[in-house]
Amino acid sequence: MFMSPVLYKPMKRIYFLLLFVILAAPACKKDNTTPQDDPDENPGPDPVKPTLNFKYARLDMALIRAFANNEEITMATFVDAPAGTGYTCEVTGSNGMKPGNVENVRITGTTGASEFAFRGLQRYKDGKLTFKVTFNDGKNTVAEGSIDKEEFVVRGYKDLMLIDQLRTIMKYDRSIVYTQPVDIAFPDTVFAKAPVSSLRGAYDGQGHKITNFTLTAANNGFNEFVGLFGVVDSSTVKNLRLELSAAGITSPNMSSDLGGIAGYAVASSVINCSVKGAIQSAGEYSITGGITGFTSYSRIIGCSFNGILKGGNAGGITGNLFFSYVNMSYAVTKFTGNVAGGIVGMVSEGINGSQDTLLNTYAYILEPETVQYLFSLFPDPSNYSRGYVINNCFSNAKAPQTGATLYSTTTELNGLLANLTVSNLPEGIAAPPADKPFKAGADPAKPAVLWWE
Repeated sequence: MFMSPVLYKPMKRIYFLLLFVILAAPACKKDNTTPQDDPDENPGPDPVKPTLNFKYARLDMALIRAFANNEEITMATFVDAPAGTGYTCEVTGSNGMKPGNVENVRITGTTGASEFAFRGLQRYKDGKLTFKVTFNDGKNTVAEGSIDKEEFVVRGYKDLMLIDQLRTIMKYDRSIVYTQPVDIAFPDTVFAKAPVSSLRGAYDGQGHKITNFTLTAANNGFNEFVGLFGVVDSSTVKNLRLELSAAGITSPNMSSDLGGIAGYAVASSVINCSVKGAIQSAGEYSITGGITGFTSYSRIIGCSFNGILKGGNAGGITGNLFFSYVNMSYAVTKFTGNVAGGIVGMVSEGINGSQDTLLNTYAYILEPETVQYLFSLFPDPSNYSRGYVINNCFSNAKAPQTGATLYSTTTELNGLLANLTVSNLPEGIAAPPADKPFKAGADPAKPAVLWWE
């Protein structure tokens, strides 16, 4: 059928207009429709995640001792765990395991019990232990928690007294390093023997104090080693400040070795330690020192003593020095007794050609001393001095001695110390600032102190 051009154009416009309305209607309807909630997009609140509630703030020395005795200890309780569900818990350590241990501790159980217990946590090195619990609930739900293991951290005097027991458990492992991160004060307790009979390993006081220590040795009549540590054997004690009680350390026995840090040091090092107080023995054959009693094949570096010493033989730093070494140390001492030396109380030279070394060390002897025989550095029969290497050692004792520089006043001593520098230190010993081991103390009228004090 023929349509005139006049009618064709209006009809074409109507056609396209109707087509636009048909196509646009669904979109307009959709835009005007209120959205409906999708249940898959809003599942509701998340289920509560199970957690662990630990019974202890840390695994300390006492707990580790119990683990080493194969005791089972409850470590934590479950919170919001699925009821009646089996689980597996594996323990990992931030620093791994001790030598000889390769498998992590793992336990299994059911949440019918609200708590779970362990054995074997002594196998890990000190650090952070993480407990990962996986529940057999079809979802592999996991609960995790961590706790610090501090087997060799000394936070109190009871920890200190456990060292002997741990030493036995650890089979005398000399690689152990005990650390003291806080000051420790003993209660008003009188010890009859050293709190630690023998140290084998290392003890790092980290610059902290142990205070109010009292030891009155039992009256047993025979030789004993008296001090904070009875014996330091192939070990190191460093960075420790020991302050005794008013009663201090005493022994009634005829023959004892007494020292603030140790009664006897053998093949060991005492570094950057100080002792303050009174160390006294009534024994005619006793050996008393401010830092150590008897020192054999050992070295004392950067140490100080300030107090009273009494004994058959007394020395400001050590009671006896044998094949040993003292450097960058000092003693401010009031002596009583029989024989005393500003630094060493008794020598064993001439035996097997032994030779000892005294370097960069001073003795400041307080008056009035009540000692029968007093020496500036050490008792010096004519054949003994050949066994010593002495350099930059100072004393105010009246009797001159080979190798000792005598001074009369504190001002004179401090002038000598201000000009003193050190060199050729033993391997592993850090040099003091500007190589100067001494500095002026809080009271410049008193003798200088060590760089770290």
